[in-house]
Amino acid sequence: MKTFIILFSLLPTILLAGDIKGSFSTGIFMGTPFWNSDNAKNISVISNDEAFLRSVNQLRLYGNFADKFSFRVNALRSDGFVEVSDSAGYNTGERLNQTKIYEAFLRYDFSVGNIQLGRIMPFGRWFRGSVDGGAFAIKLGQRIRISALGGLYVPYGLVYDSDNQKTLAYADMAVSWNKASLKAKYYYDGNITKAGMDFFFTLFKIRVNGNYGYDFTNSRLDDGSLNLFCKAADRVNISLNYYLFRPQGWNFPKVDFSYLIERFMLGIQYKISTTSTINFNQIVAMTSERKDYVTYLTYQYRFLNIGFNYLFGESDIKRLSLTLGGHYAPSKNFMVSGGIAPVNYTFYDQTDSQTAIAYYLRLRYRFLKSFMAVANLNYYQNTDILNNSVRGGVRLVYNFGS
Repeated sequence: MKTFIILFSLLPTILLAGDIKGSFSTGIFMGTPFWNSDNAKNISVISNDEAFLRSVNQLRLYGNFADKFSFRVNALRSDGFVEVSDSAGYNTGERLNQTKIYEAFLRYDFSVGNIQLGRIMPFGRWFRGSVDGGAFAIKLGQRIRISALGGLYVPYGLVYDSDNQKTLAYADMAVSWNKASLKAKYYYDGNITKAGMDFFFTLFKIRVNGNYGYDFTNSRLDDGSLNLFCKAADRVNISLNYYLFRPQGWNFPKVDFSYLIERFMLGIQYKISTTSTINFNQIVAMTSERKDYVTYLTYQYRFLNIGFNYLFGESDIKRLSLTLGGHYAPSKNFMVSGGIAPVNYTFYDQTDSQTAIAYYLRLRYRFLKSFMAVANLNYYQNTDILNNSVRGGVRLVYNFGS
């Protein structure tokens, strides 16, 4: 309800804005969606072999007025067409629906910064989602920038969800030089207090960036990274990356992550010509219990992509996959893209492997200057993970404003 109040308070601003831009899209989709606790209400188990045919409408608005004020709104509504059944096949009498408001805020810009109020969707390494509250950013001289935000964390853009009533506060101070920058940051919510640092600099021909975070609540390292990139020759780029992180809790059949993961990645890119490139990536993922390896090799030629990846190691999960994809434009406004990926894999405690093939097709057509039609289809053959093998939909988009 509070988010709707925010939207209604912004409505006069939207109507009187001097410059309004945005888009409205409407479409029909099918396939197993992700439902939050507020959507399912009293349904404890939902059968995942249903089509879940539903309408999806999304509105994006942004504009400015009175010289220094601006606004942004990004909202989505989804409604199921039919009543859903539970895992036993009984009709529940309910139609699943979702209302998501990712952004709805008013912004004021002044000479050295800005202030935002409403539902804000910032981007940060430590949180992804929306925040109901306020934010500001201010520049101190030419090199120093301070920003902060605080409010109620809304990870999925929901109007209201009793399971996600967490207060969040974040602040950082960034200092920049000619070929370097440093950012000190602080984060707090009801469960964790942590602080850290992001950095970037250039050393000879090597670009270096990374981050470090420490969890004060549990007195332990929270995350960290170090990324190196070098243009070794005219046609050769080399990158070396290290990541350390604690994954969030999640459920997936027969897959169990240790709480701390370290990951090394070596990447080599060779540009054969202006139209073709070979990429090689080798990943080593480690926990306290095991070590796994993933090898990627891809070749790109204009509109065609061919790839290979292989997963092996000590976790008893094996995967071998080949991919073939590309895009083709029959005309200036019409684009067709698609791909196929046969995968052979095994899971924990299983000796027999399974081969599955995934297909992907996407069509995009622009017409009448401001309209775009999009259709996509995903089909997963021979898989025991998804009972419903088809996902896809069609969507019509109208873009307005200058």
